[in-house]
Amino acid sequence: MLLMLLILITTNLFLIYVGSKVFLPDDVPLSRQRAKRMAYKYKAYIFAIILVFFLNFLENKIFQNIADYLAINSTSIIYSIEGSMVKFAQSFVEPILTGYFFSFYVFVYMFIIIFSLIFYIYSDSLKEVKATTLAFLLNYLIALPFFLFSPVYETWHVINGVSPLIFSVSPIASDFIIGVNGINNCFPSLHTSLAITIATIASFSDKTKWKIFAWFSAISIILSTLYLGIHWISDIIAGIGLGIFSAYIGYKIDYNLDPIDHLLEKIIKKIRR
Repeated sequence: MLLMLLILITTNLFLIYVGSKVFLPDDVPLSRQRAKRMAYKYKAYIFAIILVFFLNFLENKIFQNIADYLAINSTSIIYSIEGSMVKFAQSFVEPILTGYFFSFYVFVYMFIIIFSLIFYIYSDSLKEVKATTLAFLLNYLIALPFFLFSPVYETWHVINGVSPLIFSVSPIASDFIIGVNGINNCFPSLHTSLAITIATIASFSDKTKWKIFAWFSAISIILSTLYLGIHWISDIIAGIGLGIFSAYIGYKIDYNLDPIDHLLEKIIKKIRR
């Protein structure tokens, strides 16, 4: 698991560097000084996002053990509606496709989550930073009760003939993915909802190249969840709805994190003394 984490970090650092070169406007120079200044300016939003990801960690590592005693397995409900419909996605399995969709499901998915925030913060795009922070929080808060109390197992675990192609790429990757995501956090699909959230917020912005890439990535990530034998069609439909809703609310609601910002400022000043 540690090796896979190292691979993910290294790959994303490289992708972030390339993304900065490709997507940042020409009038926004790459400099360590600007990075420090923007990170300090948006420290409250960075802190809030870290808390959101920590919430996801708690769900997977702690809350899940509690919910096991209370949850109602909803896999049979989804299966009664869809049957084996998702098998069509693996009717054209090819090694090159498996590699492509694995890369988007694992690496590009993490990249667009991290880079979207870095991109907006470094570009000093306050509206997009606020929208992304709130939208990510909404995604997790709305999905969390379903994961805890109405779990749905991945398609490969239920349907004969659907292979867990995501695990065929690397045993190291499979152990890491199961450890992080589990195999019954399907409905709604967070891969779908977060990818759609990022693409929708990008659509509201004036950043054309990023907008095109975000939508291309979102579509590829959604298709990857079907092809790799992970999600049901219902998961994806719910994920699309959640993603659009979260992005819309995140963009429409104006708010500030001034109390958190002031608190962090005091802490930073004490540390610097």
